[in-house]
Amino acid sequence: MTFESNDDSNRKRRIIEYRVNQTTSVILHEGRIENLERTNFWVEFLSVSVPIAFLTTQSIEDAFLRKYLNIAGSIMSVVLIIATIASKHYGLQDRLKRHERLILEGHDFINDAIALELRPEIDQKDFERLLERKKRLDFDDSRALSNLSTAEKQKAFREVLKEEYSIEAVCPDEKCGISLWRGKPSKKGCPVCGLIQPNSSKE
Repeated sequence: MTFESNDDSNRKRRIIEYRVNQTTSVILHEGRIENLERTNFWVEFLSVSVPIAFLTTQSIEDAFLRKYLNIAGSIMSVVLIIATIASKHYGLQDRLKRHERLILEGHDFINDAIALELRPEIDQKDFERLLERKKRLDFDDSRALSNLSTAEKQKAFREVLKEEYSIEAVCPDEKCGISLWRGKPSKKGCPVCGLIQPNSSKE
């Protein structure tokens, strides 16, 4: 029979914490990609539909209908121009690639964290290398996800903990400890999980 040292126990606890946090970041990146791809779809849709709309308008003999279709086409053109400029200005494609890269790096980190976590003994140097990687990822994640609200981040964090601990999922904050299945989201809730007790006076 082998006994786990306090050092190994503490390292494993921190590795689990790093893994959970990185899984949360991956989920947030995936959400951002969905939003960006939706925006990209509409830009591409308008870039195709606007020329078609103008060509179709020219073949309509009814002057009254042609007039209003021309107005609609002009509005769509303005929207397309604005969307295209915004897409270029905010670097839509670059942002998509950055989120995709950070998802891949996040998955690599999570897999390596699990492998290290499962070792009977955790070497201090391996643990420190993992910590350095986490610091670099945290820096990149914080820049890429800076426009997300605290509530969005807390929601993703709760979902990861529910997946990790199932019915036993509770807030890791010692001052909170609320069940993530029973708590209610609130702006006045715990700063870590964002929840309060149901029927709390804070509501």
